[in-house]
Amino acid sequence: MGLRFKVMNRADVLKFVHEFHDEPFYVISIHSSASFEPQFDMDNECLKDVLYMQFSDTDEQGYYDAITEEDGMKIYRWAKELPDDALVVVHCRAGGSRSPAVVAALSYIFNGNDDEFWKCPPYTPNFLVYRFILYAWAKYELFHMGYEKLQKNLDEFSRYRQGSHGNGIMKEEVS
Repeated sequence: MGLRFKVMNRADVLKFVHEFHDEPFYVISIHSSASFEPQFDMDNECLKDVLYMQFSDTDEQGYYDAITEEDGMKIYRWAKELPDDALVVVHCRAGGSRSPAVVAALSYIFNGNDDEFWKCPPYTPNFLVYRFILYAWAKYELFHMGYEKLQKNLDEFSRYRQGSHGNGIMKEEVS
């Protein structure tokens, strides 16, 4: 089924968290250093976890409060641990740029499609945010793919050594 997403602004997410829900949900809360970090009532038993992130709505890489590679990795790794059909609510102050960028990237990664977040008029996803999350995904998966390939080669080498006469030469199979 894949992860399910809702994009909200700060005011709407605060209302959403305090309403009754019949299913569990998770929140990614984005704020900048110039705005306050909303605190969520964890007494709501449907609210399972909140990932608090701090970065500005800028497309300038290197801007003092811009998203970083570490931020992208933190978002990706957090989302990777969620149940397959989890509802993820992502918010920023206005809900128009940073949060749709996070949702577009995660939707692409986990559901294979991000069209609705790029083609929907109220959203203008921040491309730097989108890019850093996709970069984190690629880097994480390539590292693990590389590790798995290394492990496979080590396993093959071990089987080879077990089948040898101790001189590194494979035993010939008898038909």
